[in-house]
Amino acid sequence: MSKITGSLKGVMTFNFIVAVALPILVISIITVTLLSRSMGEQVVRHNIHLARSLIASTEDFLATAGMVMQEAALMLETGGLDNRQRQYYLDTLVASHNYFETVYVLNAKGQSVMVAPYHASYATLDMSRQPFFQITQQADSTYWSATFIPSIQASRL
Repeated sequence: MSKITGSLKGVMTFNFIVAVALPILVISIITVTLLSRSMGEQVVRHNIHLARSLIASTEDFLATAGMVMQEAALMLETGGLDNRQRQYYLDTLVASHNYFETVYVLNAKGQSVMVAPYHASYATLDMSRQPFFQITQQADSTYWSATFIPSIQASRL
């Protein structure tokens, strides 16, 4: 008889544990699944928002830099400046705008006639075979190379 009660006690204990643990386990699995899905969707929405902001920022940057370049081209063509004044203008342009690291002024043959900031070894470069020069000549418009986002800037976003 004690074997039956011991067995009944074990069965009852097991049933109690299953009755308590099974709902907790099921609720936990459902909660984790729903939270994981929700967090995944939130990360996707955040990344899409970040990408759109980066695209808008890049487009604004390129548009502003393009306007500055058009203004500089107009100034160099019609400003009545001598070569020394043109060089000073370009050096000032590069120093005052973080859009540009270096500015080259090329003639129709693709040879550099001016460079800012001035460096003697870059003043006579032949860039006629460079893809950017050929594309610019064919399209007759400003050419932008592939956009590069430094890791330092990307980590701040």
